[in-house]
Amino acid sequence: MVPLLSRPLAAPHNSRVPWPGAVPVRSALAASVLVLLLALAGTPPAHAASTPPSGIAAQAGPQQEARIGPRPDWVDLAPIPEPDPELELQVSDGVYILMIDDQKRWDGAEETVHRRRVRQVIDRSGLEAASTIQMDFDPSRETLTLNSVRIRRNGVWRDVTQDTRLEILRQEDQLGNGILAGQLTLLAILPNVQVDDTIDYEMTVVDSRPLFRGAYASSAGFSTDFPIGFLRSRVSIPAGRQAVIRLHGRTDQQPETVTADGYTITRAEIGGKVY
Repeated sequence: MVPLLSRPLAAPHNSRVPWPGAVPVRSALAASVLVLLLALAGTPPAHAASTPPSGIAAQAGPQQEARIGPRPDWVDLAPIPEPDPELELQVSDGVYILMIDDQKRWDGAEETVHRRRVRQVIDRSGLEAASTIQMDFDPSRETLTLNSVRIRRNGVWRDVTQDTRLEILRQEDQLGNGILAGQLTLLAILPNVQVDDTIDYEMTVVDSRPLFRGAYASSAGFSTDFPIGFLRSRVSIPAGRQAVIRLHGRTDQQPETVTADGYTITRAEIGGKVY
């Protein structure tokens, strides 16, 4: 059992998982926001029942322990971008963000969000931030699962998921600072991170809040002042539901929509070379 700690948080710089609305992309790009608004009609499809997604186990009560489990089977894994020397020169904190990939699926009752981050340590100033991962969640309505942690060193990938130390931190009630009472933080401490390492990690959050049982909205922002190699947002809803898609800012980055496996998938991405 992973201990539940009660103390104020002092997060290393740039260690938290970015959320939609504050998602980084290379600084040369102008701000743009993809907003996906769903107007629901008709009877929910059969797969809209409130059941855990494949690969994520059900939980009887509020989450109080760190959990490790496989990613949902509908997640699409993108190739990791090749480091861009010009972007590396813009890095100021020792950590080069190679990829931010957010994938969401709403089944008519719950939202499942899979988040993948890939970052490279380019000098010693980034070691502390790169060695820790923090992600907040509300145990009254959310479950958080660490799917995997990998480190590439000298061209060889190594799975360090089971070697990563996990703690659940209880934040002090600081409503005035925008921290919600009862919110928890998963802290993952990676083993033996070194300069030039590339870190690839994945997490999944299942949100069962009641408002998702009748209406749903999703948004993704593409704007920052620090560089990134590849950014993608992917949202899936039951096929046959009506969706209104609005793109604000950049007009040359149009989202793509396809239907597969009973879901309508809307995707927007910005990035460079991949391998």
